[in-house]
Amino acid sequence: YLDILRVNTMTNKTKLLNFEYSSLQGTYWMYYGAIYSFASAFLLSRNITNSQIGLILAVGNILGVLSITFFSNLADKTGLKGSLNIGILIALATAMLTALLLFSTLPIIFIAVIFIAVIAIQTALQPLISALSFKLSSASAHVSFGFARSMGSLSYSILCVLLGRLVDRTGTISIPICGMSIAVLMMFSFLSISKTSSVLKLLDSSVQEKSAEGATNLPIFIKTNKAFFIMCIGIVALFFSNGILNSFLLQIVKNIGGTNKDLGYIFAFMAFLEVPTLLFFDKINKLFKYESMLKLSAICFTLKIALCTVAKGLPLLYLAHFLQPVAFALFLPAMVHYIDKIMKKSDAVKGQGLFTLAVTVSSVIASMLGGFLIDNFGILTMNICATVSSFIGAVVIILIVSLNKSVGKSNS
Repeated sequence: YLDILRVNTMTNKTKLLNFEYSSLQGTYWMYYGAIYSFASAFLLSRNITNSQIGLILAVGNILGVLSITFFSNLADKTGLKGSLNIGILIALATAMLTALLLFSTLPIIFIAVIFIAVIAIQTALQPLISALSFKLSSASAHVSFGFARSMGSLSYSILCVLLGRLVDRTGTISIPICGMSIAVLMMFSFLSISKTSSVLKLLDSSVQEKSAEGATNLPIFIKTNKAFFIMCIGIVALFFSNGILNSFLLQIVKNIGGTNKDLGYIFAFMAFLEVPTLLFFDKINKLFKYESMLKLSAICFTLKIALCTVAKGLPLLYLAHFLQPVAFALFLPAMVHYIDKIMKKSDAVKGQGLFTLAVTVSSVIASMLGGFLIDNFGILTMNICATVSSFIGAVVIILIVSLNKSVGKSNS
């Protein structure tokens, strides 16, 4: 009877851990929605130009790239307990910085610095959160990344609908208010995961030491995983279109007669469509190999931006986002699991970090080039460049996956 009771208690704790990790994904992507997806709306309201917005987002992502290496190494060396403590501190710092945006009299330079800081911090946090699902999984607990990430998309979807309507009614001051509140909730998510992990004895020093053993620095990691590194270069080109849409979708929407509310609806619609793919990814994984999913996803990325390029009204723009379930929503978990499969456990966060770094570099280029292209050549030219880049990235990824299906396996 005691054994049965112990098993039931452990099962309930595991369910609680999955709920808490899902809450963490939810708060992370809600914050991303409030601060990054609505960055143009907030910054334009503070008389900042498209080119300046692009520069702010680019610098934030560049600093995020530099931070990824530091936090990835630290997380690999300190294990689960260290990763959770880093997350708590990052969430607290994020809440404090976002609160400063509430002051409407802030000079433009201060607004720019704050935005750069929070974007850099959130960029560095993403691979840590992705790898956390695998660090939390053990003989006594299993955390589903796909389910948790689907909750992230669902939360993002709801946030975008509500915030889009709120911005139209009350103005852009609602953006930092939402961001600050969500960052506080993120901190509590980290704290609750830490408490439950302690109960499940996942924070033992032996677990941390195992994680730290055999960790390599980033240059050596890249040298011993050349094919994966080339794939990441393809990801930079592929995700250029994603960066363009994340940073300048408001400008695209307004160019065809839309509003802030339409922006919120499109982001929400896009995120809502991601949920089924992410939610049932474990089942999809039983039917298709990671390589096949990555190829299909790369093709759909290109088709999506191509449709956005030729869109003359909101209906076709919505139609383009119907590809989201087999574009971004499929690519993300496939890559996260793929990396965990081919990398040494001690390099798990570093592999996730390099993937995030590739996406971030793409966002940097998209932010800088996108604002410049809009101000000097127009939105159509920007969309054409994004389509060409995405096509080149898709070709690189498909070739690498096709030529070497076991990429990186010999080094794991």
